[in-house]
Amino acid sequence: MPIITPTVLHGSSFPALGGLNAPSHYNNFQVVGPAPVFFGRHIASPPVFYDGLPNTVIAFLTNVGRANCVRIHTVGLSFEVTHFQLGRGGYDPNNPTQSLGPNPADTALMDPVFPSPTTFEPIDLNEYPNASSASFLCRAESGEAIHGIGELGLWAQILWSPIPAEIGTWFLFAVAHAPLQSKTLQHVLGWRVVASP
Repeated sequence: MPIITPTVLHGSSFPALGGLNAPSHYNNFQVVGPAPVFFGRHIASPPVFYDGLPNTVIAFLTNVGRANCVRIHTVGLSFEVTHFQLGRGGYDPNNPTQSLGPNPADTALMDPVFPSPTTFEPIDLNEYPNASSASFLCRAESGEAIHGIGELGLWAQILWSPIPAEIGTWFLFAVAHAPLQSKTLQHVLGWRVVASP
């Protein structure tokens, strides 16, 4: 599997996407809609997932995520989606088989627990199957995130901004909610997170 040089979107330039020859079972997901831009590093390497496919979830852009996508084209903002966080919110506490709709105004998860309430876990793999879609493979290993999980957030870091104080800061780019998933000590959970505008 080739490794593509890490690139970041600056202005309106798009990175080259050729050479992704991932096994077919890593690419058989449904793209729900075009992501507004490419915003992260491009690494094509096989993930170290358990036997089986990860759960596919749709993450909806937050207001801040959407605004920063616009700022790429208006002021030359540059950011990279590299980390995720899991939380105990996202599902209806009266009926945990039902998820709650994400609130685009959120700037943090409802109840973050993994890796901790104030830290983020690196994304395992970014996939760019075509010029208008992106997905992120995230997983919690055995011994990690021993909670009821119902929300996942994608976090991005600002690499360049015309406002120097923003450089290096993090923002919640997108959020996915799901029915309650119980995560036990020896359980490995994986998610393919498709970003949707």
